[in-house]
Amino acid sequence: MAGSTYQITTWSILHSGERSQDAQLGIRQMPEMLTPSSRYCTHVLAMSKNQKSCIKGERLICMEIGSIVYPLIPLSEFFNDVTMLEFNDICIKELEKWINTHDAAHDWSHMFNEEWKKREEKVKTLIKRILKYDLTKENPTDPVVLPKVDCIFIGCCLEIISKTHDDVLTMLKKVSRWLTPGGHLIMYVVLNASYFTVGEHHFHILKLDEAFISKALRDIGYKIETIDLEERKSNHGAVSYDHFALIIAVMQ
Repeated sequence: MAGSTYQITTWSILHSGERSQDAQLGIRQMPEMLTPSSRYCTHVLAMSKNQKSCIKGERLICMEIGSIVYPLIPLSEFFNDVTMLEFNDICIKELEKWINTHDAAHDWSHMFNEEWKKREEKVKTLIKRILKYDLTKENPTDPVVLPKVDCIFIGCCLEIISKTHDDVLTMLKKVSRWLTPGGHLIMYVVLNASYFTVGEHHFHILKLDEAFISKALRDIGYKIETIDLEERKSNHGAVSYDHFALIIAVMQ
């Protein structure tokens, strides 16, 4: 099982409290991994308005690769109570800076078009708690016990903190305990990836493919509603993968 030390090392470098030169370089290098955000927003909004899918409810858990906020842009229309789960204290502090409009907060305005900029303050008010989590623990948010929720968003993190496919399956099972029957799982996954870099630091990404993810979700008890693939369009050397996958599944 991947350990919490691995999680903390990876994202402490990217989300450095001191905003080191390497961390800043890493953030500038990663827009390629964030570019599907507009497509994600459009897709989730469409699915939310689809009566058969009905991605709606009261409570949402958001698990991202660090203090990244764009998944909340469309989901803020359909949920009133958001729990943000972060790998470490540095990520939590970065997110709190953004919520509190601190001068040193990362500027996410490039992720909000003119329409969504109007909703930025509402997004901040929906975040009711920010917790540190460790998926190597039986209760990942120990000592806090989270209630079941209506939707979980997982954004490109399991493939980074996992060392084996068994790790991914075990972590997905733990996360899925938080989801109510009929609740939705929304996942962003990088497929056939091998590494990403932050400045001079080089990190491994566990290679996952569509077949593995689909089988894992079905085995846990999900019905997959959609898998939307987006081919890589850049040859930037900061990250290696061939597709993004947006997966929406419902717990049976």
